[in-house]
Amino acid sequence: MTREVTPAVRRALIAAEKWRRRLGDDQLSAVHVLLGLLDEEEGRAATMLRQHGVTSEQVRRAFAAEADAKEQSAPPPGEGESLADKPGEVHPSAEPLLAQARRVAADLAGEATVASEHLLVAILRQDAQTCRALERLGLDPSALEN
Repeated sequence: MTREVTPAVRRALIAAEKWRRRLGDDQLSAVHVLLGLLDEEEGRAATMLRQHGVTSEQVRRAFAAEADAKEQSAPPPGEGESLADKPGEVHPSAEPLLAQARRVAADLAGEATVASEHLLVAILRQDAQTCRALERLGLDPSALEN
């Protein structure tokens, strides 16, 4: 994975894995990756989201009913071993999203390297629940695809 994604994407995926553990989820979801992208302040995706007024706290609140219940019983962030703590590895459930991000990078930019904005567009194209959450925050997800 290290050669096909930017350092910002690597850091965002590590942050996403921490969100997954924090929320006590078995699978890495698009919401975890979105939160990870927002935590990665140097990535273009975080800049794009912030320019539209979207923050990690707002995204977390958009999924609050589910996330808060899970967070009550989850271990504190950073506890336990994680695949993301091993260089170059992410949770296997992230692979379909990374594959979509690779297609986005190739289609939109003619590139083989996945940048954070490609990962964000992949989320928007692949995950209707996350799109609906962003819409509830007053954001038109299609505005981020340009």
